[in-house]
Amino acid sequence: MIFRLAGTDDLPQLYTVFGLIAEKLNRENGQIWEEGYPCRFFESDIAKDQLYLLSENETVLSAFALWSHDERSPRFCWEDNCADVLYFGRFGVNVSYVHRGIGGIMLRRAFEIAGQRSSHFLRLFAADKNEPAIKFYTKHGFHRVKGHFERTFSNGAVLCESGFEIKIPFRQPPGAVSDFHNRPSDA
Repeated sequence: MIFRLAGTDDLPQLYTVFGLIAEKLNRENGQIWEEGYPCRFFESDIAKDQLYLLSENETVLSAFALWSHDERSPRFCWEDNCADVLYFGRFGVNVSYVHRGIGGIMLRRAFEIAGQRSSHFLRLFAADKNEPAIKFYTKHGFHRVKGHFERTFSNGAVLCESGFEIKIPFRQPPGAVSDFHNRPSDA
């Protein structure tokens, strides 16, 4: 398995993989992702070097994005509002590869990147009705914080999201240089 930054050549496969994830997610849990999410962000994420993927034999197994600011953040009571943080999102595992430990591999990679960037916390938002995701994140050490964010989709459906965070204990010392962005690596 290869973990690396996504490139524009990956877009067609990412669109297909995440389209199938969205269908499954919405079928099993009701509408959680609105039409076009998260695919509509992928080009911008790639341009900003914030979309990561895991592949095997040129098949995308999973992907996620990391970013440093989120408009929803002020609605939540985070442990430290002044800390350096990264937001984790647009995460999905190829429906043909679920229950194989891919999600845990991807979270460990996100924790490593957060540490390399000297982030104090990794934060995310999860739909309240997406119990499998909430169970997954809490199993991996995230805790729910007070606050919520509501979004109304174009079809009138309302989505309520909760915020979750985890402290990153292994930050790289200031001034340390990471070669992560310069090479693909085995997962």
